[in-house]
Amino acid sequence: MKLLLLSMSGLLVATAAEAQFGVRAGANYASLAESRKQKSYYAEADGRIGYQVGVFYERRISERISLVPEVQFSRQRTNLSVVDYDAPMQAGAATYQVGLSYLNVPIMVRAHLRKFYVELGPQGSILLGAHEKGFTEESPLSSYRDPAGGTPFDRRATDHYHRYDFGTIVGLGVALSTGFEVGMRIYAGLLSDTRGASSPYPGKLNNVVIQTNMAYRFLAH
Repeated sequence: MKLLLLSMSGLLVATAAEAQFGVRAGANYASLAESRKQKSYYAEADGRIGYQVGVFYERRISERISLVPEVQFSRQRTNLSVVDYDAPMQAGAATYQVGLSYLNVPIMVRAHLRKFYVELGPQGSILLGAHEKGFTEESPLSSYRDPAGGTPFDRRATDHYHRYDFGTIVGLGVALSTGFEVGMRIYAGLLSDTRGASSPYPGKLNNVVIQTNMAYRFLAH
C-alpha cells in the first residue's frame, strides 16, 4: 500500500521539464497459476482476453536509463475449473469464468538501445472488483466434470480474492521519435490471490498476465 501511495505522489509532483507524460492502452491475456500443487484439490485455468488503460511518465536518469511509473486500470478474465477432494467418496467441483478488475501501479526501469528498449520493475495492485459466473456440483469422482445437474451461479466475488497483489514485470518494445510506442510485458504475481481471503477454493492462485500495448508520449517542446 505504501508503494502505491508513494508512486501516485511521484506522478503528481513530477514536472513536464523533467519527464514526458503519456497514455497507454492495450490487450491482455490473463490466467491464474496454482503456486503449490496439492493432493486434495487442484485448479486448471485457461486464459482469456482482457484490456488495460493507463497514464505514465518517463523520467530520464541518464542517457540510456529512464524511470517509468504508471497508473493503470486492468480488466483480467480467466476460465477456471477447480476440484476439492475433501469428501471421502465425492469430489466438489466448480467451473466458472472469473473477472478481476485491478488498479495497477508498475514502476519500470527502462534501458534504451536506440529506438528499442527493455524494462523491468515491480508492480503493486489493488483489487477493485471481482465477478464469478459458472456452476458448482458434487458428484461421484467418475463424473465430476459433467455439468448436468450442477448449480449455476452469477455473483459478485470481491471477498473471494485478496485485496492486494504484488509482483514483477519484464517487457520490451519500440519507442519512436514521433512519441508513439509499441510494447509487450509479462507480469508474474508473487502473492496468492486467495491468501487470507474467503475463497471457496482452498488453494493458492497467482496472477500471470501477458500485455500488449500501444502508447503515446506527449513530447516536450
